[in-house]
Parts: sequence; structure tokens; C-alpha cells
Amino acid sequence: MEVQVQTPRDRIEEHLAIGKTLLQQGDSAGALTRFRAVLQIDATHRDALRLMTRAQQQLHTQQIKAQRDRIRLR
Repeated sequence: MEVQVQTPRDRIEEHLAIGKTLLQQGDSAGALTRFRAVLQIDATHRDALRLMTRAQQQLHTQQIKAQRDRIRLR
């Protein structure tokens, strides 16, 4: 039985792919977790940094919308 060991590059690609999917599905918090995992492996990874910024912006927008919705329900 052969055990496959993931290289750091493999782990980065996996986290990026899952993070991108989560971001497209609107799960900004989940995407942020994945992009942070990439940055734990490579703190200067440009795609992860760019996508993390996008996820943070999306999360902020979602939070503002949720606050506005709560205010309207009062």
C-alpha cells in the first residue's frame, strides 16, 4: 500500500481550489479560512492574498446587508 504525501504546493492548490469554489458560492468565511491556510504555507502567495481581499470585501458586504435587513425587520 502506497501512501501519497501531499507537497506544500499540492496543499496550496487544494486550498485555493476549494476557496475559490466557496467564494463563488457566497461562503466568504469558508473561503477566507482556505486562503489563510495557503498563507500559512506561503505568506507571499499573490493569488491567495488577492482572493482573501475579495473574500473579505464580500463578507463585509454580506454583513452590511444583514444589518440593513435586521433594521428593516424592526
